[in-house]
Amino acid sequence: MRILNSGNIIVSTLPAISTEGLTKDDVQVLIDNVHKQMSAVYKDTSAEVLNKVSLQHKTKEALKSFKKTIPNTTAVEKLSVYNNFKDTVIAQ
Repeated sequence: MRILNSGNIIVSTLPAISTEGLTKDDVQVLIDNVHKQMSAVYKDTSAEVLNKVSLQHKTKEALKSFKKTIPNTTAVEKLSVYNNFKDTVIAQ
């Protein structure tokens, strides 16, 4: 059994596509147009997700690094250093 933990779901709604005046001869063109529109949105959404995941990974790794390199500092000092580094990671 596979258990899914909490997460985020991105939902994109596309504009309605009118089928008024279309016939069965237009089905393949309609399918191709819908597929093209959906693929473009999927590509953009996937890129957005990959960027967020990459940033989250970099940030987690930075935090691990700081926890190892500054063990004798207070939580507030660690947070300050971490935030400075996070700003650097975001700028990259």
